[in-house]
Amino acid sequence: MKTKIALIVLLIISAISSMAQEERPREISDDERTKMFIDKLAKKIELSNDQKDSVTKVYTEFIDNLMKYRAGNNPKVITYLMKSRDDKVKNILRDDKKYDQYLLFLEEIKKQREPQQRPPEQKHHGGHHNPMGTGQGLQ
Repeated sequence: MKTKIALIVLLIISAISSMAQEERPREISDDERTKMFIDKLAKKIELSNDQKDSVTKVYTEFIDNLMKYRAGNNPKVITYLMKSRDDKVKNILRDDKKYDQYLLFLEEIKKQREPQQRPPEQKHHGGHHNPMGTGQGLQ
């Protein structure tokens, strides 16, 4: 009887230790997330290498500012930072048509992310901002 209990305990301990050793999905860094975002944007809008680099710098600065000003719970600061970011992107693109495509791309990203952020029954309009969105009421 003691042998059976010891065997069961040993099996449980080995199962727990093997589960603990499984690799957990690695979180994506802000730099990697920004790069993926810019790569997707570049597929929608024709960007020169200089424009791509400049937009990447704008987004990196934007994310740094979000952290620096602890803007996560302050919609006014987020809106200001997004407007500043979008104004810089507009200056980089130097083309209203490309800028409109950029804004449409941000809207697409917003729509893709909304279901992931909150279950549908908890969605509400207004007050919630997504830092990757635009300053025009985007997530």
